Amino acid sequence: MKAALVYMVVLLLILFGGGVTGRGQMRGAISSMVLTNVGAIRGLKLEEAGRHFSAELRGVVIGEAEANGQGFAMEDESGGIYIRGTTEGTSRLHPGDEVEVKGVVNPGEFAPYVVLTDLKGLGRRELPAPKRVTFEELTYGFLDAQWVEISGIVRSCEADAAAAGPECRLELATGNGRLMVRWNVAPPAQSLVDAEVKLRGVCYYEVNTNRQAVAPLLAIPHEIPIAVEKAAPADPFGLPREPIASLFRFAPEGDFGHRVRVRGVVSFQQRHKAIWIQGENAGIGAQTRQDEELTMGDVVDVVGFPAHGPNIPVLEDAVFRRVAGGAPPVPLHLTSSEDAFNHDGMLVQLDATLEGTAPAADGWALMLHFGDRSFRALLPFSGEAALPREWERESR
Repeated sequence: MKAALVYMVVLLLILFGGGVTGRGQMRGAISSMVLTNVGAIRGLKLEEAGRHFSAELRGVVIGEAEANGQGFAMEDESGGIYIRGTTEGTSRLHPGDEVEVKGVVNPGEFAPYVVLTDLKGLGRRELPAPKRVTFEELTYGFLDAQWVEISGIVRSCEADAAAAGPECRLELATGNGRLMVRWNVAPPAQSLVDAEVKLRGVCYYEVNTNRQAVAPLLAIPHEIPIAVEKAAPADPFGLPREPIASLFRFAPEGDFGHRVRVRGVVSFQQRHKAIWIQGENAGIGAQTRQDEELTMGDVVDVVGFPAHGPNIPVLEDAVFRRVAGGAPPVPLHLTSSEDAFNHDGMLVQLDATLEGTAPAADGWALMLHFGDRSFRALLPFSGEAALPREWERESR
């Protein structure tokens, strides 16, 4: 508050001061001004932050430096801010350390931060209560370097092989979005996937060259535990099996957002991307990074998070397990284009007129006409990269 008042007085003197000499003196006063709270620094405009004001702050550490990192986050009564120093100076800090910081303001690539010139430890204190936020609030960009809390369902949790130290990456489904989370510990022995959790950490942002927030990132210090509000099933394939056609139908009670288990016959696979299965007169696609090779006709159990697709549900972040082999499914013969919408996600066959071809990723795009509609089909490469010569325009 005191720093903000001084800054306003200086600006008034500039506006109503005398001649050139007076304005030069005021510029000198601005460059030597010391900002003593985080709120005053966060409130600077870009050109103001570029004047490299001095900063003297006192607060509590909320975010630690990464392995070999050179920065941390701290908070005072007016908010949080990122502090950049040396690896030697910041690696010994822990959340809850009370510190006195001296440095110089830098405009940063997104939000102002402080370049550390002197650091003094003052002891320990309790961490402040985090600000409870939603995913939508995180996307707005105003929560950079703030101590926040958010809840959701874990979609993935795995070690980050590229990290310099123990670190795992989580993806949290929360609100209407997916939040990337960095936790400075090795992945826990008990899987967190499908668990309902409450997370506390420091919000940062991926930004573009135009200083715009692209995506939020939550950084959880290694000393801050994840609060599990509902544990994930010990065996996801132990979930009760549900008919494919029952997903997203009315149910008076449900467990929204969690994984489901379905069983079906494999009709198509894109390894490390997706599989399609069908059963009980319905089909479904499942997005999966699992690389096990399946054969058309294999019976599989698939566990994934149901989501709305263009016409029928899909399963996201899915895993599968082969149950048995089997005969390939018999394709349904379509007689009209309307039939295609009634059998979305299932193996079909039809007779169509070839209108043209074009190269596509890992295959060929076929432009076809069927009934009263034109549509696009993808023919993946199967050894030969060229189409048969007899596949000319107007072929059937």
